[in-house]
Amino acid sequence: MAGDPEMEMEKSSFSVFDFTVEKTYGLNSYADLLSIEREDTSAWTYKPGDIVMEEVPYASAVSLSSAASICHSCFQMEKADSKLKRCARCKFARYCHDECAKKAWPVHKLECGLLANYFAAVGFFPDGLIRLVNLVMIKVWRGQMTMPADSCCPPTDREFDSLCSHTQEIDEELASSEKFKVNMQEMKKFMGAEVLLEIGEDIVAEVYSRVVTNTISIADRDGVQLGIGLYFGISQFDHSCVPNALFFTRSDAPKVQVVAVAPIKALADVRIAYIDPSKPTQQRRAELKESYYFSCSCNRCHSIERDGMARSLVCPSKRCEGFILLGKDWLPLGPCQRCDSVLEQSSPVLRDSQELMTAIEDFLDANAASLRFIPGSTPDTQLLELLLGLESVASTALFKLNYYRLLLNSFLVQYYVTGDVRKALSLQMDLLEGYRFNLGPVSLPALSALMEAAEWSRGMGDYQTLLKFLKEATRMGEIIFGRNDEPFLSRLAGLRVGSVVGGD
Repeated sequence: MAGDPEMEMEKSSFSVFDFTVEKTYGLNSYADLLSIEREDTSAWTYKPGDIVMEEVPYASAVSLSSAASICHSCFQMEKADSKLKRCARCKFARYCHDECAKKAWPVHKLECGLLANYFAAVGFFPDGLIRLVNLVMIKVWRGQMTMPADSCCPPTDREFDSLCSHTQEIDEELASSEKFKVNMQEMKKFMGAEVLLEIGEDIVAEVYSRVVTNTISIADRDGVQLGIGLYFGISQFDHSCVPNALFFTRSDAPKVQVVAVAPIKALADVRIAYIDPSKPTQQRRAELKESYYFSCSCNRCHSIERDGMARSLVCPSKRCEGFILLGKDWLPLGPCQRCDSVLEQSSPVLRDSQELMTAIEDFLDANAASLRFIPGSTPDTQLLELLLGLESVASTALFKLNYYRLLLNSFLVQYYVTGDVRKALSLQMDLLEGYRFNLGPVSLPALSALMEAAEWSRGMGDYQTLLKFLKEATRMGEIIFGRNDEPFLSRLAGLRVGSVVGGD
């Protein structure tokens, strides 16, 4: 990268990582989790806002949830005045216009007929991972192991054979892995057992293992998952539950940008989160083991107190606003952090709270798709009653940074904003605090929440609160998107219209 101005990454003007918006609640700070709290980072290579890397994928697949609403070539959302055109043969792929369809055809033709046959046989389309493995399998079989030099900036010499496969770990689990067995059955249905046999069992297993352990999600500017992809350069970055960089498609999807959100000493020190870091430690480790075949040992995974916050309860003392941390065994890690009140291990509160958190998780897992509240639509009355019933109990039993309460709030906000905006805004503030605590001062979910809160404040005529949200959103957006990002600046300008006059 050095010495070649055309390959120089965008540099940010932010020289100091500001943790002033973070409340630590007496626990180790995000800077401490990053091990940079006492470091002089002034000479480090990357500062918050720097683009560390940007890359187009070796192969990508649109997610089933987005398949009907985005172009399968440029990943742009369907517009009201310009409907997507569906592939006449497979009736799955969709494109903005003929140019996108023509550009995508060299890749789409590898799966078009397979998609049509699969749907005719089973009545639905295969998920993104199956389609991605198919594309990669065909490319590898044809000897297409590398990408053009200009596909990644800074350039990378990594190719398919450079990808970590965790083959030994996977081989040890294949015999008992239901997930692998199901995927193999789906691949046989999709690609054909004869084709897989011709490719060879060893190659199939090797390609599968490299894809599942190196694939990342393709998220848009709001953090919405559009699909998955395989990126040779980005695949070199290890996972951490305390990431110092974000990856998402800032422009020219499915190209993905990796943006520093903390000072980073060198390229080898870049860490991204493969999964949601706000989940309890046991869940994160299980998910990483199942999907990526390794165990994480970052500072967050070793922080018993941080993990305890994911199951935290409100202090039993009525006049206290503190909390009690629960360990992975659902027992208190100590007294209230604020008033030293003790919750005895024999207290029925512990059993009830464990049952409540389990009930929240099970309910949302089973009904997430039905709990997307859209203005003008009629929600399922029974599900809504259950959701509000869980809220009633959780709001008095679980601390505001409890993972399960935050998860519940993310659905409740969608409901309340259609009728009680002030209630939605109150819940949004708790979500924001959760994002800051779990994800650090800069994250896509926090920025999205700030922009939504600003819009709601403007709608209520609360211009003072609006300007407060816009101030924080502006600073965060400049790090995530850059100072001159036109879409973000236009959105900010639209929210500011009338705010000065209204505020006066």
